[in-house]
Amino acid sequence: MWAQERAGGQQSPVALRKEKIIFLDVDGVVHPYSATSFFHAPCMTALRKIVEQTGASIVLSSSWQSVPTTCAQVNAALERNGLPICIDKTVETNARGISPTGAGEAARSSEIMRWVGAHPDLCAGGWVALDDMDLQAHLPAGRFVRTEAEGGLTDANATLAVSHLGGSDASLLPLPPPPAKPGFNIVVTRGEVQREMMRAAMAGV
Repeated sequence: MWAQERAGGQQSPVALRKEKIIFLDVDGVVHPYSATSFFHAPCMTALRKIVEQTGASIVLSSSWQSVPTTCAQVNAALERNGLPICIDKTVETNARGISPTGAGEAARSSEIMRWVGAHPDLCAGGWVALDDMDLQAHLPAGRFVRTEAEGGLTDANATLAVSHLGGSDASLLPLPPPPAKPGFNIVVTRGEVQREMMRAAMAGV
């Protein structure tokens, strides 16, 4: 998958590397939980470090996956920071176009574990969940990095995540630099995101 794309689509040690996965929460990870602006630069830099050093692909585990508009905002922010977009999300889309996520640590962890069980090939090289909720009791050891909700993902968190994914791989090609695009990382407000998720919750029942 992405490791092969980074190698130019040709067979190489990079192309043959086992896949790795990052399960990505949004609020409290790529920006502080109560932030009114989203996808803060230090958090995105830390996420970029994990991807660049491990070649891992991103699966969205956040409630931001609930509706296409917020999911698209995540992918747009990843692209603006020179990162590959999410390859999947942990909850399938229903007939109404909604991906209804559960509430709380147990539900989030269950969604992640179901995805892992359904995609063993994509997790063959390891996986790690990044979340500000405490998922540790519900996930296998060495598969979780907890962030501080009002701080988000830090360089230290990224270093731990890289370790959980088998360490830094010096054979990986560097990520391309972020594209030079003006403007903010996201164009919606906190209120708009909350309204979208409320509609998703109501549609999912």
